[in-house]
Amino acid sequence: MARAPKPPSLAVPLVDKDGRLTPEWYKYLTGGVTFTDNVNSGVTQAQAAAAQAQATATGAVAGIETLASQTAPGGFYASATPSSAFGDRVGSGTATTNAVTVTPTGGTGPYTYAWVLDLANFTIGASTSATTSFTGFVSIGTTTEDIATCTVTDSLAATASISIGVAIYAEGVAP
Repeated sequence: MARAPKPPSLAVPLVDKDGRLTPEWYKYLTGGVTFTDNVNSGVTQAQAAAAQAQATATGAVAGIETLASQTAPGGFYASATPSSAFGDRVGSGTATTNAVTVTPTGGTGPYTYAWVLDLANFTIGASTSATTSFTGFVSIGTTTEDIATCTVTDSLAATASISIGVAIYAEGVAP
């Protein structure tokens, strides 16, 4: 399976002055499809502002992925609750994050789910389920991070994706 492309820096604006996705974000979200001015003209200023604020606040691409899928034909999109997965432990070792549930909106059920990791720093608890958690190894005083993407496919083969941040932190132990 090919690795997902890296998103542009959050310093790159999500939208231009007309409320359209910028070429950098459009190219990332479409996997390299050529940018055209009218493709994302359905994006409202409010949608763009909300997605940019969420992405900036969380440091993840979840809000941007949601915006792109909401403006896709048919309005089929996915959301995640909570919007990130986090775990912690004392000392080095493995830890498991909280569970995250993906909910599709639009499309035609039943739905299938496929979770993948960008860097493979974790194992996925249930890679074909709407709800999953992640387990990974972390060393004292460090954080292990990754981005997980869930692609939801409906019964008509339409897809919607959502990406979330995954992190586990290990606190140090005083001697």
